[in-house]
Amino acid sequence: MTAYSVATGDTLAARLTMAGGDTLQVDGTFSVATNAQTVRFSTAPDGAEIHNDGLIENTASGGRAIRFETAVGSDLTALIDNEGRILAVDDAIQIQAGTVSAGTLTITNGVHGKIISAEGQALDLASASGEFLADIDNAGSLASRISDGVRIAGGTQLVNSGAIRGGAAAGYVQGADGVQIEDGAGGLVFNASGGVIVGDRHGINAGEDSSLGAINEAGGSIVGRNGSGIGSDGAGLVVNYGMITGFFADAAGSDVNGTTPDSGPDGVNDGDGDGIDIDGEATIQNYGLIRGLGAGGTGSDGLPNTAEGIAAGGGDITNFAGGKIYGAGLGILIDDSSQGDAPFETTIENAGTIQGGSSYAIKIVSNLDDVVINSGRIIGGGGNAILFGSGDNVLAIDAGSAIRGLSDGGAGDDALDYSLYGAGARVNLETGRAVGTGGVTAFETVVGSDFGDSITGDATANTLFGQNGNDRLFGGAGDDTIIGGDGADVLRGDGGADTFAFDVLPLVDEQDRVVDFTHGEDVVAFDSSVFTALSAGALTEDAFTLGSEATTLDQRIVYDARTGRLFYDADGSDEAQAAVLIATLTGKPTVDASDILVV
Repeated sequence: MTAYSVATGDTLAARLTMAGGDTLQVDGTFSVATNAQTVRFSTAPDGAEIHNDGLIENTASGGRAIRFETAVGSDLTALIDNEGRILAVDDAIQIQAGTVSAGTLTITNGVHGKIISAEGQALDLASASGEFLADIDNAGSLASRISDGVRIAGGTQLVNSGAIRGGAAAGYVQGADGVQIEDGAGGLVFNASGGVIVGDRHGINAGEDSSLGAINEAGGSIVGRNGSGIGSDGAGLVVNYGMITGFFADAAGSDVNGTTPDSGPDGVNDGDGDGIDIDGEATIQNYGLIRGLGAGGTGSDGLPNTAEGIAAGGGDITNFAGGKIYGAGLGILIDDSSQGDAPFETTIENAGTIQGGSSYAIKIVSNLDDVVINSGRIIGGGGNAILFGSGDNVLAIDAGSAIRGLSDGGAGDDALDYSLYGAGARVNLETGRAVGTGGVTAFETVVGSDFGDSITGDATANTLFGQNGNDRLFGGAGDDTIIGGDGADVLRGDGGADTFAFDVLPLVDEQDRVVDFTHGEDVVAFDSSVFTALSAGALTEDAFTLGSEATTLDQRIVYDARTGRLFYDADGSDEAQAAVLIATLTGKPTVDASDILVV
């Protein structure tokens, strides 16, 4: 191990080759112009350390200030601690293409530290792979004038409380990101209060098959000047307390796509300014502000770019109270990144505000079963708030829900769920009115609250669940399934062949009333898991009787045609268990065993 130093007031102009556990302390000026590296490692570093409080610089064309060359092998363990300046024409700090796949490179850039590249990256660690870890703590400035600020591979942990900039030169630099995580790599970026990450394209970007984690603290800002604040072609986890922004620069040099896939410039500047754009499965928790403020031209797929607060391939998105997600186009878009079906199921839970400027607040292009749970504000542009895909979707309206614009369930068997609404639900699928929304269409199922609900179906086959409370459930013209649940409910099938289903043993004075049962058309259904003396399937003749009580041990359903009252008797004529009144059928219609079904 050798200890090298450049003292205050001294100047060193010759390249230094380090190895093993060597150390370097720079307090003066270490500037090289005649070699392509100022400090190089050509054999494996094993605990080597560089401490800089002065200047480490390379002014040669294509030169690097600090370079770990291919010959270092597979294991790289070193530390760089900077409170001064590390400057280079090309990469300021680089791992050359090679076999580095293990070890840890620790880089600490203090509050006064500057690591800056004119033409390359401030940190180019993209050639690493495998179990290699880059542990980066930046409180100063990491910047590239015309490329990515930081480019990393293998595994990375980056903590930023300073400034990271990709494309710091005046004007627009195509493809310059603040932080670029390479294909197949994993990275965790923690942007602390006061930290700023900016790229001429994306603030943070991760490649295909990558795994990105990003935490943005309150007071932190992540910005894509002509792209996403945070983008990933793989999976991603984002927790945001600060501000994440995607812009459209509409700048010279941004016209790279045409109107057909992979075609060239077409004379229109391109940019897709999303707050967050994760093509794979996303997990996003937002307490702050996520915004996509503009888009123009087309993407590489030839389709028009649109500005979303969040674009993702599915996953879990939670917008907490006080959080806001805004897109100049759509608030949230879920698809395969080219208007096709999303590859992953989606759950969106909102207690804050989700807003689409000119279009839907939430649009889901999917054939999977997706869920939106709302207790906050969802604001759509152009009269449209939510559009689901073709799966069996759920829109849960919780207490506090306010939706401006139409909510469309899409194709499939879709449900409105008021289980946690906190008051009686008022829903009419025929007119499209539903409390807590700005109007609904294409929902087939409604789940009520624990209070007295009033729910009316439409001309399609609806399923209406009353749950608790004294509910009024009216089916409409279709072949409906109506389930009152607990409470004294009023059930009406209206037109069609309806099923009146019972899944609870009612308490005294909580029997339902069925007002329009039609023999031979409608059905009364009992849940065998509740009415345990019944076996699933059509009710047998010997299990049914007319009259006021059972007369044999086999009789389980008793219908009193004089009063219209329908009973369940768990033990028939045995008097150990009393018959239970289930419902009264208004008008005393004809009922026989063929009208009873056990499920």
